[in-house]
Amino acid sequence: MTEEPLTLHDIGERLGVSRERVRQLERRVLNRFTERFQREFKGLDL
Repeated sequence: MTEEPLTLHDIGERLGVSRERVRQLERRVLNRFTERFQREFKGLDL
């Protein structure tokens, strides 16, 4: 059995922030991850 993923609203309620703020943070984290991933693996022939 798998759990249903939390919605942005659910996460916001748990953290005491708005759904929009959760979305903004999600985007920021994904951008940072993508940039770092690209730097780390730039020279690899994948």
